[in-house]
Amino acid sequence: MSINHDLARKLGLNSQEITLLDSCKTPEDFQHYINSKKYNYKDVFHSFRQAQLAEEINCFGGAIMGAAYVFFSGLGPPMIMCMEASHNDSDHNVATYWTNGRLGSLTASRNAELTGRPAIFNSYADLALSYYPSYRLDASNDTGPKTLRGFCAPVDLRLFGERWLLAIDSLTEIESYLYSIPYLKLFPYKSELYADTVPACGDFYYSPHNRGEFLRRVNGR
Repeated sequence: MSINHDLARKLGLNSQEITLLDSCKTPEDFQHYINSKKYNYKDVFHSFRQAQLAEEINCFGGAIMGAAYVFFSGLGPPMIMCMEASHNDSDHNVATYWTNGRLGSLTASRNAELTGRPAIFNSYADLALSYYPSYRLDASNDTGPKTLRGFCAPVDLRLFGERWLLAIDSLTEIESYLYSIPYLKLFPYKSELYADTVPACGDFYYSPHNRGEFLRRVNGR
């Protein structure tokens, strides 16, 4: 799988960044590269440029890097999907891509079972549900409560211009955007899972991470 060098240069990638992308011939190769980095437990929101230079990345940086690989290798637009968790657990970001009619993902995680997925899924819900069995507040406790409860529609990073690729400051605007959009309930019949969320239409809800901002918006403040 070859990288679109002309597009990469046009959008401002340097030779080191292009060489990195070009060295990975498959999504699985690029996932292996993401896995080679240490996990960063801090709330940092790296661009592709920052993440590929960093020794440590979190799932946001992993998803951003994955989206860059997907985009420049011609697998599709640079899309990331956020999965939302209850019980004060962390949310999880993944880059998504389609190949041969099947859906896969690329990302980083502190839990090896929550990194990228091969392109074997039929829908975004199927992809999200594949993370559910291992999505626990305490990753070391196999019998602990599972916390994953919803996901948002994938977001095209081109909404943010070229900052997702080249910014040297924190991409907090992308984090804020991900928390401002509706999430689809994975388990709509379990109303107790969504007691702390703001209802949207149908089986959608707003993440409590953005509850204050959402209430100010609907109340005209």
